[in-house]
Amino acid sequence: MASAASLRLRPPIALASLLLLLGLILAVARFGPETSLGRQWIVGELNGLDLGPVGRLGVEGLTGDPWTHPRLARVTISDKAGVWLDARDVDVRWRPSELGQRRVRLTSVAARSVTLLRRPQLAKAGPGGPAPVSIKVDRAATRVEMTPAFAQRRGVYDLDGSLDLERSGAASARIAAASLLHRGDRLDLDAAIGRDHRFRLDGVVREAQGGALAGALGLAADQPFLVTAHAAGSSAAGSISLDTRLGQTRPFVVDGNWNGSSGQGHADIDLGASTLLAGYRGMLGPAVHLEASGKATRGGLSAIQLTGVAENARLSARGAANIAAMAIGPQGLAIQAQMPAANRLLGFPTMGALAVVGRLNGDRQHWVFTGAADVNDVSEGPYRLARLRGPVRVETQGSSLVISGQPVGEGGAGRGLLAALLGSRPSLAGEVTRLADGRWLLRKLALTGPGIAVNGQGSVGILGDLAFTGKARFANLAMAHRGASGIVTADWTA
Repeated sequence: MASAASLRLRPPIALASLLLLLGLILAVARFGPETSLGRQWIVGELNGLDLGPVGRLGVEGLTGDPWTHPRLARVTISDKAGVWLDARDVDVRWRPSELGQRRVRLTSVAARSVTLLRRPQLAKAGPGGPAPVSIKVDRAATRVEMTPAFAQRRGVYDLDGSLDLERSGAASARIAAASLLHRGDRLDLDAAIGRDHRFRLDGVVREAQGGALAGALGLAADQPFLVTAHAAGSSAAGSISLDTRLGQTRPFVVDGNWNGSSGQGHADIDLGASTLLAGYRGMLGPAVHLEASGKATRGGLSAIQLTGVAENARLSARGAANIAAMAIGPQGLAIQAQMPAANRLLGFPTMGALAVVGRLNGDRQHWVFTGAADVNDVSEGPYRLARLRGPVRVETQGSSLVISGQPVGEGGAGRGLLAALLGSRPSLAGEVTRLADGRWLLRKLALTGPGIAVNGQGSVGILGDLAFTGKARFANLAMAHRGASGIVTADWTA
């Protein structure tokens, strides 16, 4: 039997053992990353880190104390085509003590050079949501080089700045970039938005004879370039102005102001000025003019009117909304849109003019548009529909977008297989969903005509895989080929 003395000794021994174990764990956590094996583990965890649409992170040559003052010989960001951003001799000082407040505090970030080798191939953005931590950079400084592949013309700038991104959504940034190749050319930006929805923005870009800053925006890099931007206020009252001058042109102009009783604004965008907008120019035309106005009514609502005009599009919206809360009034916004050449927006099938009318309801959490679409002269090969029209619904559900419709064709005519299957008045009902990860799911499909009946359903599997199953029945084959007869049925799973 153990003596009373030995029993009294066991609790202190157990406590001492526990403290020794905790001390060992803390020592490993504190000094382990400074060992060769610890640095290799950190580099392995950072390499390939997904940075969202811009690509993946790459790091090389970690030295210094990872807990307070890490240094990296090289930091890269790569997309599908390879490295597009290359930073050398990166020096970071930070405060790990603030991690307990869910804040990453970098007191200093410096790099000998950052080279933008080419334009990145941006990937689809994933679902949004609140940031896991706040990020604050007290000061960042580096020399940035833009290559001609990135900005049409080589540019070298000394850059200094700071950044504060709060989990609440508040943010502020300051950037100052001075050209080393063309004295006097520079960019200065100071911007902030608070949790109380107050904001401010002051920015100036100046290139006396053009340069890489204009080129990076897809603008001509060989003409004088000047941008002045100012905004201040809140959702209750404020003003905004943007003036862009490129040679003798003004490619982007925005001006607006609002207060507790009314507001108005307009914008003019030259879609041909920037190569980055070439796709929109093809769809809409060379320029877009936007106007907005509002007047306070009752219950926090304002009567608003929005219009947009381009060569190939016209949009109008009228109704009541709470602008501060980003919520539409109970009667919704009346929406009208016309597009004379719908094929410039949708390449398939061949079609003429498109018109959409309906109402938009909801708030920033849940938007719903219900209305009707009408398109003329729809054709594919030898088959043509004089008209295709029917109800349409567009709804946001969290990070997903759901589009559904039930169009019916009129005046179908032609020859060949499509004419035999679809006839003069085919009908279609379908629903497609854009998932939070950017993939599209065909959730429902029903197509009916004299010679065809198709029904299918799509679903998301337990592991996130997409599936589509359906049945089809084909008849009226004699119209497609002389002497053909019978009925063909098929089932499928994809």
